[in-house]
Amino acid sequence: MYVVGKHFLIRFLAFLLFLCLLPYVLLRTHTFYFAIASCFPGFSEIGTSMSSPNACGCFTLLLSGLKQMQTDSQRADKNSFIVSPPRLRLAVENACKFVKEVDVLGQNNGLIQVEKAWNHLQANKEDISLDIPIRFQVMSRRFSRGIYLRQPSESAVSSTFKVDIQPQFSLLPEEEKEVVYHGGRTVQQAKISYEMRLSLESSCDWITAPSKVLLVQSGKLISVQVDPTKLCPGVHVEFIRAYDENNRQKGCVFKIPVTVVRPEVIAPLVVAHSLGTNLALPPTERIRRFLVPPPGCSFIDVVVNDRRVSCASEEQSDDSSTRMVRCDKPLYTCFHTSIHP
Repeated sequence: MYVVGKHFLIRFLAFLLFLCLLPYVLLRTHTFYFAIASCFPGFSEIGTSMSSPNACGCFTLLLSGLKQMQTDSQRADKNSFIVSPPRLRLAVENACKFVKEVDVLGQNNGLIQVEKAWNHLQANKEDISLDIPIRFQVMSRRFSRGIYLRQPSESAVSSTFKVDIQPQFSLLPEEEKEVVYHGGRTVQQAKISYEMRLSLESSCDWITAPSKVLLVQSGKLISVQVDPTKLCPGVHVEFIRAYDENNRQKGCVFKIPVTVVRPEVIAPLVVAHSLGTNLALPPTERIRRFLVPPPGCSFIDVVVNDRRVSCASEEQSDDSSTRMVRCDKPLYTCFHTSIHP
């Protein structure tokens, strides 16, 4: 018990020291890379357990820097705010660095770059349109925050979707007289003068959207055509990005994600299908394979053959933890069909 408590205390003190030195390191680095595994050997953390406190720390650095740039009169004014949430979020999203080696489904916008986000805030501090977020909604019963085609019948045909684009001025009507945007404008004044000329750009050729859109305070309804019929099997993630024609340097004001899952169709009467050979995966890497079973299939057996040379002794050969590390032989999926009269 004493040894366990001693090791825990050492790790806890080391972690506190790391948090104290984190702002000092971040303010002196040109690009922001955060890997907790490199700081503590033998320890790694993925998912929201690490990304959430990492994002909170980055936002705290930006807010602290903006607060220090306020004048004494602005600090004394209780109604004065440092920065609006839409402006801060847009700066962070456009400053992120996309990592090609990481799955797009696991990183969204990419790694947060504190210095680039700070430069974005300083370069666009006079653009009052950044305080008004733009939201979109896909007119579908199954999804609204993007286009998601996962069924075989959906990815086999071309489809057209309606997307409603709306600028968000206030949440409740009774708040319209109280909300004041950057520049001292009220909600009613912002609505009257609001106009943004958008340029929509698709990241691939199988997504078609209007190239120019004039967005006013009443919103705009556009059509998006998705033709995934010529895509290869797998997961395909693309985006429709919208830019302000009058100020493209502020980056993408919103983006519509389009995700298409193209499965592998197994022909009838096929009872064995290979999923690949020489599957050597590093830690935390994922391979997604989507299959359409043959007609009449009731269940599937997945067989993994591992014939690599193991350094473990014969007595430990039954331990699955020493064998399920690398698969140098084919991975087969066996389909069992049942015929119903």
